Amino acid sequence: MMGGYGIGDLAQNQTMRRQMASLQSGLARHGQETTTGLTSDLSATVRGDHRVVAGIERSLTLLASYRTATAEAGVLAQTMQGALATLRSQVETLGSGALASAGSLSGTMVETTAVDAKSRFDAMISVLNTEAAGRPVFAGAAGAGRATATADDILAALSVAISGQTTP
Repeated sequence: MMGGYGIGDLAQNQTMRRQMASLQSGLARHGQETTTGLTSDLSATVRGDHRVVAGIERSLTLLASYRTATAEAGVLAQTMQGALATLRSQVETLGSGALASAGSLSGTMVETTAVDAKSRFDAMISVLNTEAAGRPVFAGAAGAGRATATADDILAALSVAISGQTTP
């Protein structure tokens, strides 16, 4: 009998090598998946049904858009709140000045109050035309352009409207 390997021994040796290589490859893949938390073969994991993965990706995209919309709404609300606080302050100051002027018979005080009222009106219209992130805050659904006309345009239109009126 001849020393050496027979055909059966070589085939068995080759099969063992192939199995060992497969086991090593699988161990490396599973080790990587365990450490990264990501699967290396998504199709095999979901068995070809990608609807679940697509649904999760859609939900993530939707949540990201909700996060953006919420952040934008927060900025808009903060800007509105600040503008309304400024308006309130202007109105309170103007009201107290007008009441003080109304009780006075001094023409200069009335004139000073009128100049102050014009200045505060300009400031209030400016506040109403405030923008946040390039969009007007108080423009409503239109969302483009100014919320109101300029103070000078409003006063000019008011002058035209009352020019023909007579005092009773």
